[in-house]
Amino acid sequence: MAEGRKRGLTGLRLAGVVLLILLLFVAGCAGLVYYKYQQEEAIDRSPIIIVDGTDVSGMTEEQAAETILAKYPWDMKVVFDGGDYPIEDVFSPIVHEAVKRAKQEEQKILDAQAAVTFEEKLKNLFKEPEKRKQIEMELRGVDNTDMLAAQVAGDLADHLASPAEDSKLVGFEDDGFQVTESKTGTELDTVKLTSDIKQALQSGDYTAQIPVTLNKIEPTVAKDDYQTIGYFKTHTTASESRNTNVRLAAAAINGKIVEPGETFSFNETVGRRTAEKGYKEAPAYSNGETVQEYGGGVCQVSSTLYNAIVAAGFDASDRTGHTYEPSYVTPGQDATVSYMHPDFAFVNDTEHPIGIKAHYADRYVTVEIFGISQLGEGEKRYLSSEKTGSIDPGYAMVEDPTIPFMSEEILSGGKPGSVWKTYIVIEKDGKEISKEYLHTTKYRPHDGTMRTNTTNPAVPPLPPAPPG
Repeated sequence: MAEGRKRGLTGLRLAGVVLLILLLFVAGCAGLVYYKYQQEEAIDRSPIIIVDGTDVSGMTEEQAAETILAKYPWDMKVVFDGGDYPIEDVFSPIVHEAVKRAKQEEQKILDAQAAVTFEEKLKNLFKEPEKRKQIEMELRGVDNTDMLAAQVAGDLADHLASPAEDSKLVGFEDDGFQVTESKTGTELDTVKLTSDIKQALQSGDYTAQIPVTLNKIEPTVAKDDYQTIGYFKTHTTASESRNTNVRLAAAAINGKIVEPGETFSFNETVGRRTAEKGYKEAPAYSNGETVQEYGGGVCQVSSTLYNAIVAAGFDASDRTGHTYEPSYVTPGQDATVSYMHPDFAFVNDTEHPIGIKAHYADRYVTVEIFGISQLGEGEKRYLSSEKTGSIDPGYAMVEDPTIPFMSEEILSGGKPGSVWKTYIVIEKDGKEISKEYLHTTKYRPHDGTMRTNTTNPAVPPLPPAPPG
């Protein structure tokens, strides 16, 4: 029995030894795995980054760009009378763009490595470790010297060149028009500059001093080019009320600036003629009748303006003749207005603004057009009218039983109407060079009055005239 107990103890000891050996083995394997894992984790697996042939691995974007740009020391300038101007480094944006692309690729690789699970790492623990990936980036566009040179020349032109500034009509103050001063501009010979920059880039001369010439550009319109280009003057009546209306309408258009392409409207500019604005009642025509109307007489201002804009080289876009012949301008050269129709209008079809100056004084209306002349040297433009026909007046019959039966007697003879053709005439140095038909205007006659007796036969008719 003692012998059996002894054998049992021996078996237990043996099992313990085996178990210990097994534990030691497992612990050893685990330690080996842990050691190997730590080794693997310590290995630098970040990609190698090569940009423009330079290893910039482990650098920030800015460090990498500075390292590469050190190969291209840049101090290129343009030199001109009065100074110099640095040319912006064309390599800097190209290098930064290439480094950025490389860093983006690097991040993709690092993100993929970070996504590997622990289990996948254990499976690959005793495999041959992967080599570090390599990223190579070239500089894009650095060989396109044509594009780079053109881009630099264009930028320099924007900075160094300046357009000429024409004088311009900008306002009206103290009864005079305000005109800006003209300004001389400058320009570069960009074709030659582009060629010189391209040559410097191709030769690697990044510190080249490139001479340029700044050429002057003279403005096309100087301040003195603005002047009175149209003028007309008419004489008014002695009516105080009418002259008040003329004065107010002239003041309403005085100082008006008409921009290129803009349409001037007399009615829009002057507005409704009312007592609140100071207008008086004065004779005016309405439906062929003479009536008292607020603003009567303002047609003299629109007619004077009409002749002034023709003299300045413009044409009316909206013009209507009076019902009856005017007295203050030649028939056919008038422009009647009434709020809101008829209107007088014209378009500034030039490239420059024009101004209207108008005033009334001492029974005269004067209108001047201020701007840049559209006429040739020594030319004069004006309206010319000729009477081409008459229109007989009619008679209003008034019954008068005191005159002989069936007789007629003229009380007022009336006034014939007329037909006028109007032309635009251009003279050069006092000689007519063109005469263009413009319009035909018909004016009504002023009817007379005649009395007659058709109701009282008690009054004997006049005896027949004795034979001759």
